[in-house]
Amino acid sequence: MEMIVWGGDWATGNTGGRYDPVSDTWRPTSTGANCPSGRRGHTAVWTGTEMIIWGAYSYSSTGGRYDPATDTWLPTSTGGACPSGRYGHTAVWTGSEMIVWGGHHFDATLPVWILENTGGRYRPSSDDWVPTSTGAPGTPPTPYGPAAAWTGTEMVITGAAPGWPGSWLGARYCLATDSWSTVSEAPGSAYGRIGHVVFWTGTEMLLWGGGSPAWGWTAAGGRYNPLTDSWTPISTAPPCPVFLDFYISGYGAVWTGSEIAVWGWDLNGGRGARYSLASDSWRVLPPPPAAFSPRYMFTSVWTGSEMILWGGETNDSSGTTLFNTGAAYSPPADSWRLLSAGTNTPSPRADHTAIWTGAEMIIWGGGWTTGNTGGRYYPSTDTWTATSTGAGCPLGRFLHTAVWTGSEMIVWGGESYSFPPEVDSGARYDPVADSWISMGHPPHTPSARVAHVAVWTGNRMIIYAGFPWTSSGGIYVPELATPAITGPDSGCEGLRLSTSSWYPSYQWNLNGAAISGATGRTLPVVQNGAYSVTVTDGASCTATSPERTITVTPPPDATVSGSRFNRCPASTAPLTAGPAGMTYQWYFGARPIAGATGRTYDASLSGSYNVTVTNDAGCSAVSAPLAVSVFACSTTEVSPALAVFPARLAKDAASPTGYYLYFQKVLRPLGYNLYEGTVGAWYSHGSSPERFCGLAATDLGTGEMRVPILPSSGNHYYLVTTFQKAEEGPSGYDSRSQEIPPSQSTCAP
Repeated sequence: MEMIVWGGDWATGNTGGRYDPVSDTWRPTSTGANCPSGRRGHTAVWTGTEMIIWGAYSYSSTGGRYDPATDTWLPTSTGGACPSGRYGHTAVWTGSEMIVWGGHHFDATLPVWILENTGGRYRPSSDDWVPTSTGAPGTPPTPYGPAAAWTGTEMVITGAAPGWPGSWLGARYCLATDSWSTVSEAPGSAYGRIGHVVFWTGTEMLLWGGGSPAWGWTAAGGRYNPLTDSWTPISTAPPCPVFLDFYISGYGAVWTGSEIAVWGWDLNGGRGARYSLASDSWRVLPPPPAAFSPRYMFTSVWTGSEMILWGGETNDSSGTTLFNTGAAYSPPADSWRLLSAGTNTPSPRADHTAIWTGAEMIIWGGGWTTGNTGGRYYPSTDTWTATSTGAGCPLGRFLHTAVWTGSEMIVWGGESYSFPPEVDSGARYDPVADSWISMGHPPHTPSARVAHVAVWTGNRMIIYAGFPWTSSGGIYVPELATPAITGPDSGCEGLRLSTSSWYPSYQWNLNGAAISGATGRTLPVVQNGAYSVTVTDGASCTATSPERTITVTPPPDATVSGSRFNRCPASTAPLTAGPAGMTYQWYFGARPIAGATGRTYDASLSGSYNVTVTNDAGCSAVSAPLAVSVFACSTTEVSPALAVFPARLAKDAASPTGYYLYFQKVLRPLGYNLYEGTVGAWYSHGSSPERFCGLAATDLGTGEMRVPILPSSGNHYYLVTTFQKAEEGPSGYDSRSQEIPPSQSTCAP
C-alpha cells in the first residue's frame, strides 16, 4: 500500500512520488513516455489499479493514467465527449468510470471568467468519454448575482448567466417534484440582472433595481405572473430612481404589502421613492436625517409600519468607514427618524444580515472586526440588546444568509477570516432563549459558499448558487430540539407550566395521555400527575419533553353566609366566612376593608360583600358576592347622631332642578320630611327657609332614596326626617340643644 503524490504549483513540473509507510521511504514516479505536462488545479482519482490525472489551471483537457505496478503512463483520450479544459472542477470514481463536472476557466478575449455546468464520464476500459447530463429542461446554468423569492410552492431564481456581456437567467424550482422550469426574460434584462431585489406579493413577483454586469444599473423592472410565465413592466417614469454607478452604489428596498420603498446613494447623491402597485406610479421619498450619512452594503427590513436601514460602509481617499447607525422611514407620516445608538448597539459593520421577527430586528455577523456578534433592536422602545455569543454560536462571517422561520433565525454559509474562507456551516438562533443550536454537517450539506440565496418555505430552508460559482444547492429541515418544561414542581392548583422556547404548536399530556384543549404554550395545572408537552414545528416534525411530576394543593371552598339585611333595632348585618381555621380578608365591592381580617364581619353599609380565604399552603379562593341592604331604623326618640340620615348632594344635569339629594332608605317608613337650614345656625322649625313635608322621594333599589332639590344661595345643611303612624320624628334641635317636640314641627303629623 502506497500514497502517490503528483504535480502541483510552482516548480514541481510533472514529477511525483510514491510513499511506502511500512519502510517510511519514497521513490519517484516516472516522467517518461506519455507522462502528462506539469500542472496545478488538476484532479486525481484511484481506480484500484491506476491513478487518473485530469484538467489543469492552464485549462487543459488532457490527462494521464499512471500504473504504479509498471511505473508507466498512458494518456487519456481528448476526443469525442471529452469536457473542455478547466480547473476547480470535481472528479469521482464510480467503480468503472471517472466523472468530471463543473469548474471554470478564464477567457482572455472578453475578458471574463467562464463558469462550467458541464462534465464528462471517462471510461478507462475503452479510453473514451460520455457526456454528463445538464439536467432536465429548465435546469439553470450557474447563476451570477442571483435573487430568489418563495411563492408558496416554488423558489423563483433570477440573475445573470455566465459569460460576457451576460444573458438573462431565470428558473423556478418546484419543491414538491424536485424539478426546474424556465422563467421568461424580465423587462430590461437582456444581459441578465444582478444587484436587484425581488418580492412576492401573494400573486406576483416584483423585480426591481440592479442591472447587468456589462451595462450597469437600470430603472426597468417587472411584475412576474408564474401562472402565465409572463411579465408586466413596472413604470420607469420619474421619480423612479436610477443609480448611475454600478460599483459605488448602495440601496435598501422593502415590500410594505402595497408598495416598494427604496432609498440609496451613488456618486451623485442620495435618492429614493415609493412604487405603488395599484397605480403603477412612483412618488419621491424625503431624505433621511443628515446623521444617517451616505453608505452602501447596509441592510433593510420592513417592520409592518417602518422601513429600517442600518449599518454599512463607505470608502474614500481617507479609507473605509464602517457604520453602526440606522434610520427608519414611516410611509404614513412620510418622515424619517434616527435609531438609537446607545447601550448594546452592535459594533460598526457591513455585509451583515438583518431579519424581522414580528417584534424586533436581529442584526448578525458582517465583515471586518464584528466576529460572531449581533444585536436585537426593538422599535417600540428604541433600544438594543446583544445576541448571545455562547455555546453553539457560529463562527463569525460575512456575505452569509439569514432566514426567519417564525421562531428562529437560521444563519448559513458566508465567508470567514479563516482558511479556506468560505464556510459550509450554520446555526439556529432562538431569541426567546437567547441561545444557539449548531446545524452541524448532516448528509447532503451544500458545499461552502458565499453570496448565495436562501428562502424559507414555511417548514424548510432552500440554499442555492453562490461563490465559488455553483449551480448546486440544498434543502435544510431544522432538527426539532427537545422542549423543556419550566415552572415549579409544586404549588397551588392553577400553577402554570410553560416551555423554554416558542414553537408553532403544542399539545400538553398528563400521565402519557393528551389533555383535551391544552394546546397553548402555557398550562394551568389542576391535578397531580406526570406532565409533558409535545411540540410541532413548521416541517411537521414533533418532539416531546421529559415528564415532570407536579403536585398541586387545591384552594379552600370560600363562602359567605349571613343575613342579607339588618333587623331593627340592629344597625348592621352580621356575615360569616367559611371554612373555619383559615385567614380572611373582607371586601366591600372591589375594595378591601381595612382591618376586616376575622372570620365574621358586621356590614354597616348597603352593597356587595365577599371574602378571600387562604389556607396554610398559601392557596387562596374568593367567595361569591353577597348583596346586603342595611336600613336606618325609624324611631321617635333619637340621639343627634341619628337625627340626619346619611346623605349626599350631587349636581346632575338629569335632575329637573339641576341637583339631586341622596339619602339612606329607612326600613318601612310612612314618609320622609326634608328641611334646609343655614350653616352656622341651629335649626328651628320656625326659621326654616325651605321644607318638604311628606317628601315624594324615588327609591333607587340600592338602599338609597333620591329627590330633586333647588338649593338657595349660600351654604346650607339638609335635614331628612322620617315618620311612622302619622307622627313625625326626629324633628331636630333648637339653639339650646333641646329636642324640638313633634307638636312644634312645621310639618304637621
